[in-house]
Amino acid sequence: MSMTGKFSTLLDETEARFQQRQQIREEKEQLLREGKIFEANSEQAIKQRLSHLHMSLEEVMGATTDNRGRVALSFCGRPVSYFRVS
Repeated sequence: MSMTGKFSTLLDETEARFQQRQQIREEKEQLLREGKIFEANSEQAIKQRLSHLHMSLEEVMGATTDNRGRVALSFCGRPVSYFRVS
C-alpha cells in the first residue's frame, strides 16, 4: 500500500472513531454545561484539568453554581476568560 493510501486509511479510521463517539461527547458536554463535572468525567480527569487551571477541587466545590458551570465548560475545551492564572 502506498503512503497516500495508508494516510487515507488512517484518516478514514479516525473519522469513523470520531463519529462513533459523537453521541458520548454531546452527552458529556451537556452535563458539563449543567455544571455536572463529576457525572461527566472521571476523578483523575477532573484532577488533571484543575491542575492545568491552577485550581484545587476545594476551590471548585466552594464556587457558586455559575462558577462551577464556567469550570465545567473549561473541560469541553471552551475558552473561559473567568480564570486568571498567576
